[in-house]
Amino acid sequence: MKKLLIIILVSLSFAGSRYCNNISQKERKTFIYIDKSSIKKDYYQHLIKKLKGTFLPHEQVVVLSFNPETQNIKEVFNSCVPKLSKEEIEKIKEKGGLFLFSESPINKAKEDYQFFISALKGVLKKIKPVEDIDNKQIVEMFYNESNRFETPLNRVIIYSDMMENSEDFPLNKIIANKYSVKDFEEYKSNFNYSNIYVLLSEKKLKASKLRNLAYFWDNYFEYNKADLKNFNTELKLSKVSYLKNKIFSGKLIYPDDSFYRVKLLFNYTFNGKVVNAWFVINGIDAVPLDGKVYIRGMKLKKGYFKIITDKKFHVLTKTEKIEVNFKGKKAKGLIISENTNLEVITPKGNHFNNPKIIIELKEEDEI
Repeated sequence: MKKLLIIILVSLSFAGSRYCNNISQKERKTFIYIDKSSIKKDYYQHLIKKLKGTFLPHEQVVVLSFNPETQNIKEVFNSCVPKLSKEEIEKIKEKGGLFLFSESPINKAKEDYQFFISALKGVLKKIKPVEDIDNKQIVEMFYNESNRFETPLNRVIIYSDMMENSEDFPLNKIIANKYSVKDFEEYKSNFNYSNIYVLLSEKKLKASKLRNLAYFWDNYFEYNKADLKNFNTELKLSKVSYLKNKIFSGKLIYPDDSFYRVKLLFNYTFNGKVVNAWFVINGIDAVPLDGKVYIRGMKLKKGYFKIITDKKFHVLTKTEKIEVNFKGKKAKGLIISENTNLEVITPKGNHFNNPKIIIELKEEDEI
């Protein structure tokens, strides 16, 4: 069995490099972190089952095992998904008879995909567990992981019990909510606007304490530019065959012509569903968004985004929403508030009640 896995991995290394050649720096990547102290028998079966239909064409997939006591992380898998895009398949079909005497790239990709899944399953299965430990330093471990997230809008899957229990973040204080987001400052990281999916290996706490543990991680991830989408023993992932990433930069302008630098980042499906979106102010505050974009002739026309958080460390809250009109590489819109008593202090120090706040953006490649 070990020899077979080696053969599969070697075959995949050649195939993976070919599919990686077509990947864009803007495309989503998937990072899978496996807590070696939480591994349960056959855990990988549930993980593979949930992952199988959610990969994007050419998506880079990286698997990392870690020991939460030593903070040691090991990369055990790094390859690109042997899956062709809709456009690639259409081009291949147009050539038709050219593949009468050679294997069609479409069929080859299907075979390579089976190798990919087998290799991924084999790697997950082979990760050696360590004994369950009390001193878990997961926050501290992620402190050194920022460099891994060089490109934005990724997907991070963590298999663990998430029972952080260290000197700076003792479990008894976490489950009693006796901490502040300021406690994260020393271990500030940057997940670069990723979606986080936690697959709990087990629930070790009763309901109320488990909610507090989830809230701790929700605060931690959002503070570090990530949005916690899943925190359960059941992994729920969106099944999409296509995602398009967009990054716009520009200004948020007040009536006195003062402004903040802002960014709007999002990815969306063929039908305009927004899967991951963020609004960033001055490069400091980043709030996750939900929304919908409208497309005509493969071009963006309108976008409607709403704030999905009410955490106190953000400038914007759930009472605000963003509406933009796209025109080519440019976008212009407004921040609209449901709070009719909203008082705003501009960068120049002027006070306004319910001001008209304009957003002017350009796609980042143009800036």
